[in-house]
Formats: sequence, structure tokens, C-alpha cells
Amino acid sequence: MIVAIVMMQKITYTGIPIAKVKSILDCVKDYPTTYNLNDYNCTDFALNVIKKGGFSLPDNSGSWPGGGRSNPGNLGQDLRNQSNGSNVSVVKTSGTAISNQGNCP
Repeated sequence: MIVAIVMMQKITYTGIPIAKVKSILDCVKDYPTTYNLNDYNCTDFALNVIKKGGFSLPDNSGSWPGGGRSNPGNLGQDLRNQSNGSNVSVVKTSGTAISNQGNCP
């Protein structure tokens, strides 16, 4: 199962074949150790993991001072626009985001 939560939208994929799960785990294990907003950010990571599972979501870019790339706000809206399917469950209710400061939970 893959669960992606972006901008408090959640999409769950089930029924993923074992070969795809291995591909997902390899993708996570090989995640770049240096985060770069313009080269490979959290949205790029989520989209890559979803792709390794055999699924896809649109990759809409955004821009900001000094650069641009895949955009979490756009991905959140893309998740909101998704429909439930046989192995896809989308939750579109709001929630409470964690703090954007301090240590990672």
C-alpha cells in the first residue's frame, strides 16, 4: 500500500504487486541525502514513489524566488481532483498540519 499525504489530502493505493513494492523500497532507500527545493524536493520524491508503484499523478511545476520545480501545493490540488477507484482511495477532508519549524517527528 502507498499512502501520500500532501496539503492534508490523502490518497491510498492498495493491491500493489510485490515486484512494485520492491521497486518502491529501492526508490526510498536510494533517496538523495541532500534536499534541494529546485532540483529534487518532497513533491518529486512522492511522485517518484507513486510512479514506482505503477501509478501516476500530474507533475505541475511552480516557481518561487530563485527557482521552481514540482510544487506541493499543486500536488495537493491534484490529489483533491482524483477519484476513488478499485485500488485507489482519496480522502479530501482537511486536517491539522505539523509545525514547519523544529525537529522532524
